[in-house]
Amino acid sequence: MRIMLLILLVLVVFELKRQGSPATVRLRQTIEFETPSGPVMGSSVVELQQYPAVPYLPGGEFGHHKTEGTFPCALIGGKPVFLRTYPGGLMDEGVRQGHVTPQIGPLIQGRMYKVTADLYRRLKQARATVTVPVADLPKHLTDHIRLTSVEPGPMAGSKGFLDPYWTVETFTQAHPGVRLVRLIYSVTDDPVGSEGSTC
Repeated sequence: MRIMLLILLVLVVFELKRQGSPATVRLRQTIEFETPSGPVMGSSVVELQQYPAVPYLPGGEFGHHKTEGTFPCALIGGKPVFLRTYPGGLMDEGVRQGHVTPQIGPLIQGRMYKVTADLYRRLKQARATVTVPVADLPKHLTDHIRLTSVEPGPMAGSKGFLDPYWTVETFTQAHPGVRLVRLIYSVTDDPVGSEGSTC
């Protein structure tokens, strides 16, 4: 009985240590649109925290995450367009398709959303840049991209996600000659929330 209690105590201490040590990476996320007058870009800086997975607990195989910062914005036809989405899943897909420089080596395999603390650590160590061509994304990820003309709330909260939005497809239909081309995630030391657009 004492041995079982000791093992349980060790597991609890180990888990508390794991959960208290997230992998953190700060990224400049840039959005690029193709327009009749040429490329239009905008950016912002976010910080992503990914807690280690807990594979022996239900639903814990990926770990939970936290995102702080603002959504990137670009001026389309003189009006602001904000991109609302979780960067982790899109960035992970770009890495798996090989759109990362420098290359960061093989990653832990997973299911639909495969973001891991290991991914963030490798990106940060390599000072990597991940380019995500929107046309190459699978449908389940494209469907999570939201475009809006209403400034969303902070990424750390849910405020703003109930505002009217366009999907990638409906945005293109509503803006003839304009399309979202790519998303770029670059490791940076810039402060969270710093803008790189004129919105």
